[in-house]
Amino acid sequence: DDPAGEALTLNNLGVLAYRREDMTEAVEFLERSLALQVRVGDLPGQAMTLSNLGQIVPLAGRPDRALGYLTAAMALRLEIGDVRGTGMTAHGIGVEHLRGGQAGEAVSWFEQGLEKSLEADDFHTQALIRLDLGRALRAAGRAPAARAHLLEAVRLFTMLGDDHVAEAEALLRDC
Repeated sequence: DDPAGEALTLNNLGVLAYRREDMTEAVEFLERSLALQVRVGDLPGQAMTLSNLGQIVPLAGRPDRALGYLTAAMALRLEIGDVRGTGMTAHGIGVEHLRGGQAGEAVSWFEQGLEKSLEADDFHTQALIRLDLGRALRAAGRAPAARAHLLEAVRLFTMLGDDHVAEAEALLRDC
């Protein structure tokens, strides 16, 4: 009889299902988690779950729902003053715009996310944002700026021991 704990557990099960590459189950767990979080009024939990849903629904074949979830997550992150989460969610919104071929809009969201992740000292999110910002800038025809962000992504991923370093290096070679 702990709906808040159950909601957190369901969110974690959704993330685990995602890591097992079962996107349908991941979305089901996350949607159940969100419903409980709304019921108990857990705003940080709602923001986290909405952000997770926004990043996972495209992989579950429902890309049309991603921006709705991410926009709702962003509103909550701003309301509760979650600087780190704001950076992460801005990154997710940027990814969706880049996926939709809107490189300029993606750059704007990535820059907002980078600012917040720098403020929060969130090196992993900084690296991910710089990787995708490099992609977006390259797509927008701004290769020198893309190169600078990709170089920093390589540095950060190397420092963190993250496997994304190979992806960043490959993009860098193409700049």
